[in-house]
Amino acid sequence: MNTGDRIKFLRIGDGLTQGYIADLLGIRQKSVALMESGKSKVSLRAINILSNYFIVSKEWLENGTPPAILNGWGYSSVPFKGWKELPSSEKPKRLNQIAETMGTLFVDFLVESRIKKFFKAEIGGSEDVILVFPASSKSSLLLRVAGDLWPMMEGILKDTGLRQAKSIMIDEEMANSIHQSSSPLSKLEHTIELHRLLGLGQLTRTWSVLERTRDQRCVKVYQNRVNKVCRDILEKGIDPADVINTIKEITSARLNYQFKDSVDFLLSRAKAPLFKRFSEKIEDADNSDR
Repeated sequence: MNTGDRIKFLRIGDGLTQGYIADLLGIRQKSVALMESGKSKVSLRAINILSNYFIVSKEWLENGTPPAILNGWGYSSVPFKGWKELPSSEKPKRLNQIAETMGTLFVDFLVESRIKKFFKAEIGGSEDVILVFPASSKSSLLLRVAGDLWPMMEGILKDTGLRQAKSIMIDEEMANSIHQSSSPLSKLEHTIELHRLLGLGQLTRTWSVLERTRDQRCVKVYQNRVNKVCRDILEKGIDPADVINTIKEITSARLNYQFKDSVDFLLSRAKAPLFKRFSEKIEDADNSDR
């Protein structure tokens, strides 16, 4: 894998578009496509932003030096995020993309990360499974696989020669908390408990302090992106109060605690001359209606 392959692997694994990555980096979508194809060099700035966003090692992202996850866990699902919201007409095309990604980039990731074994957690009341791949002595990758895609994944794992070390059964509450819990503490506790049940408790010894650190590493990236939206709003002369709810909707729920700073940023700029004139027009219009 080269740096572009790794960016593509992380992007698809998180269910993101090239346009989203372009917005994150403040560049054009065409530039992201060139980076992923290996036709354009990935800047150190992009490496820094993307490694923080995806919580992976800068050294791995740039050079493939393992482990990709230094201390903690990575999580993804197959099909990838956003699958349920896709129009049915797009799903066959996306399924081909999933098969290609898992059969190439995911296999390359396993080889590059020197992963030799995996653990399997079957979910009671569901055909889905969660696979755990120890990536180092202090980190792992969790992958939730939909039941109808398990035969494909099982074939891929057999082809790579990975050994299944242990299989257990967990309940839906634990699986769903790890998958989409809105509570970082609940997600953390259930992730640690899953590893303990698999006999990987030693690996998670330092994880109890990680969740806040993980979010803090993401804050700057998200804050920069929201601030860019704020600047665009200011340039267009739009009343900030009209877009606050929209920004709330597009801001990741797991980072809502930082949203207040973005709102304060936005409203503080509303005192600028541009918005003073805009507000006066609104006030005049309100008075005329009375």
